[in-house]
Amino acid sequence: AAPAAAENVMAGTVADIGYLGDFSLYKVKLDGGQTVKAAIANVSRRAEPAPQVGERVFVDWPPEAAIVLTQ
Repeated sequence: AAPAAAENVMAGTVADIGYLGDFSLYKVKLDGGQTVKAAIANVSRRAEPAPQVGERVFVDWPPEAAIVLTQ
């Protein structure tokens, strides 16, 4: 289920995962065809397992974290 309180949320599928020590880099192919990257800090064990390649996920972020790229 999508995060209830998120203002910006998109559904997609995990396409690739890179483990880089202190964080993991997830490539998520969104339902609209775009691909986004999300860096997740590896700071503690989660109550639920981390998403795996091929798994459906939701990507969300607070409005103040958005950056518009012009080039």
